[in-house]
Amino acid sequence: MGIYPWLPHFLLLVEVVMILAAIAHMLRHHRSPGSTIAWLLAFVLLPYVGVALYLLLGDRKLRRDRRRKPVTKFHASTELPNEQAFYADRMFQNYGLPGATCGNKMELVPDGVTAYQTLIRLIDDASTSIILTTFIFARDEVAKTILQKLTARAASGVDVRILIDGLGSMKTPRRFFRAFENAGGKLAVFKPVIQLPFSYPMNMRNHRKIAIFDGQKVFAGGMNITCEDIHPRRTDLSWEDLGFVVEGPVVSQYDSVCRADWKFATGQDIDSKVSHQYWSSCDELIGNAVVQVLPAGPDVSSDPMYSGSLAAILRARKRLWIATPYFVPNDSLTEALVIACKSDVDVRILVPQKSNHRISDIARSAFLRQIQKAGGQIMFFTKGMIHAKAMIVDDNIAAIGSANFDMRSLFLNYEVMQLCYSAKEVQATADWFEQRMQHCVTDLPKTSAWGELTEGLVRIVSPLF
Repeated sequence: MGIYPWLPHFLLLVEVVMILAAIAHMLRHHRSPGSTIAWLLAFVLLPYVGVALYLLLGDRKLRRDRRRKPVTKFHASTELPNEQAFYADRMFQNYGLPGATCGNKMELVPDGVTAYQTLIRLIDDASTSIILTTFIFARDEVAKTILQKLTARAASGVDVRILIDGLGSMKTPRRFFRAFENAGGKLAVFKPVIQLPFSYPMNMRNHRKIAIFDGQKVFAGGMNITCEDIHPRRTDLSWEDLGFVVEGPVVSQYDSVCRADWKFATGQDIDSKVSHQYWSSCDELIGNAVVQVLPAGPDVSSDPMYSGSLAAILRARKRLWIATPYFVPNDSLTEALVIACKSDVDVRILVPQKSNHRISDIARSAFLRQIQKAGGQIMFFTKGMIHAKAMIVDDNIAAIGSANFDMRSLFLNYEVMQLCYSAKEVQATADWFEQRMQHCVTDLPKTSAWGELTEGLVRIVSPLF
């Protein structure tokens, strides 16, 4: 017998208590069945490692986040009356989110070159304030140019703030922003990687991409500040992405999200720069776009983006087009897509032929085969990486933003999408789809028995993350 014969029994007791506590926490937070089973397997097969991973990665909703980051409704006078609202708009309002606003002006930013030109122009034209939120702020030549522009605006007296995600921008050192901060610019890091142990789960990242200029114009979508997404000229390494510029009453909804994110990261309030004095009715506004901001993440009660995606798929009657770089749905979404295919809906999934994440490509294969077998079209984009995140439902709804069609975006990350209900904006998004679909193939690669086994294993563990 060893010196401490009781130690194995004590460790076993600790193990059991830790597992039971983790299971109780997991059941209280209403995880999906697939995610629950995957975590239970991790607890059983790798008890100490599994529980430690759950503490780091497993939480989905933080009461502290929701308390510090409320999502507030603005300006009911410019929100559509309930009897005129679309079904999606009514549903999201029942989740406590702001309603669709009328009287906006919106223009698509269909590619990286246009994005570069647009972002440079908006920075140069800003006179009072800029707040930029991004997942990745790289340190390549494009990022350097944009940062130099932001530094110049800060030096001229403009209130310039940059919020980067601690994990997404981990490769960009703080010294990269030194000149910017010396010029008066303000930098904040959302959930830094280096932190007190277990102070908050590392799995929930700020994946939003929003820039607000003078409280009047918003540049948003799926584009990070990287040379792949945004560039002065297209190269073989350029990605296909999609963004937009919008102005009007909806800006106040983006302003609410950005100010809440900034306060969460810094503890500091920002005074709103949005002026509402002329937003009294739709007839007096600047455009005809009817749009709605859909934030999602740990700071939003329930999972409205997931519920909205499921509802949109099941309510589609003519077409359902989805563009995403990473397609890893759960069984419920996959079955809904199969039902849509069987109901003669034109279902098309636009994905890169080869993405920048090999494991995502492996995980998507079984889902894509299931949808294609049901009659859906899988559109593999052949001209490089497609990073856009968009969806079209019939002729009624177009959604564009930061959320991928995977469980990380739908359940874990802080995301934001914009829903467009007006015909011009829906058609412009459909035109963008059709132009990219001209460069697609539809043949799914064949797989071996070993490949199917690998896909199955990846599919099992994917709910963990």
